[in-house]
Amino acid sequence: MIDDEDRKEREELRRAAQKAASLSTVALFAAAAALALSILGLFMPLR
Repeated sequence: MIDDEDRKEREELRRAAQKAASLSTVALFAAAAALALSILGLFMPLR
């Protein structure tokens, strides 16, 4: 019984960790895109 509870808890923790990892990956890509756009904006000013 206790092993089953432990397994469920670990499964929930792993799922939460995966969700956080995917969110941080999306945030990282968004930051990289914003940085690239700002660099392009510096080199090619809009008229």
